[in-house]
Amino acid sequence: MLDSITEGFRRQPAHRCPIGRAKGRLRVYQTIPPELLHPEMFIPAATLLGLLLGSFYNVCIHRYVSGESILFPPSHCPHCNQRLRFWELIPVLSYLLLRGQCARCHKPIHIRYPLVELLSGLTSGLLAWRFGPTLAFPVYLVFTGMLIVASGIDLECFILPDGITLGGTVLAVPAAIFALGMDWTDALLGGLVGGGTFLAVLLVFKRLRGVDGMGFGDVKLMLMLGVLCGPLGLPLITLVAGVSALAAFLLIACLICWLLCRFIKAPIVVQILSVAGYVLIFYSLYRTFSRHYDRRRAENNRFLSITDPITRNFRRMNAQARDRDHKYFRCPTCGQLLRVPKGKGRIHISCRNCGASFEKKT
Repeated sequence: MLDSITEGFRRQPAHRCPIGRAKGRLRVYQTIPPELLHPEMFIPAATLLGLLLGSFYNVCIHRYVSGESILFPPSHCPHCNQRLRFWELIPVLSYLLLRGQCARCHKPIHIRYPLVELLSGLTSGLLAWRFGPTLAFPVYLVFTGMLIVASGIDLECFILPDGITLGGTVLAVPAAIFALGMDWTDALLGGLVGGGTFLAVLLVFKRLRGVDGMGFGDVKLMLMLGVLCGPLGLPLITLVAGVSALAAFLLIACLICWLLCRFIKAPIVVQILSVAGYVLIFYSLYRTFSRHYDRRRAENNRFLSITDPITRNFRRMNAQARDRDHKYFRCPTCGQLLRVPKGKGRIHISCRNCGASFEKKT
């Protein structure tokens, strides 16, 4: 596969970029050597660019939630407000070198920072592998970044900013028509189907139940994705988001489906997934408006019985990662989790549950 991609790049003409202006209408151009666009160099460069952009996405997420300006002040620790040095701004690597805590106040750094940077780098590398140095790559890179930022803000404060949803819709129209080659009727139909379907669900649910089933930001988000993906790719987004059954991961599911739509070449596969997406939409509406409350409550309890142990384990692991003053050990006899203070050397630990004693280094 890499050979075919390489051969496709070699057949492309050398790219030209303006570097200045001569007298009159003439422009001076510089030819970019084709070897710089080789996939073995372009894909790592795009991945590195994604990591750097992920650091900027973290700034956008944190400062939107805290109400600060994106441009000023410079990057600083959110706990002690000390300005970060250049080596503390290296994506992912600085988090590992600092062991997840500030170098001055030793407060923990949120795990969101390396995760967003890794997600941004991974998606940028995949986009570079799929599209290469074409106009589609920066277009998808921009909208991918908007989805990542919107996901982080939604997870923090359950808000989808209008600057991303409505602003993204305005940008999606010319991007889909001129950059991606989509017909304007497909872009318009996709926006109407995406935004209109979710708006109808919002209004009908509030009419029947008297409460909001979703936020209006979801409607504006689907309007943007509908314009960008068209009516054929939109059901696939709903399919994966519905199967995940987790509203917090809706935007990540959208991102995955968006990439799947671009990777799948067989029209019959896309059509089957689109039909499955529409079936899931109507089935979800049927279950949403069901009046068998006892059955729905029993189904929800069964779902929670499966997900609650997983959620508790993640919360426990997160609490242990944030606790810098204690170490955690399991009793070798009964498996009870025990917490002991750090820096005490080798100590004898007694289990409160079974009374067993064992020795560990703290």
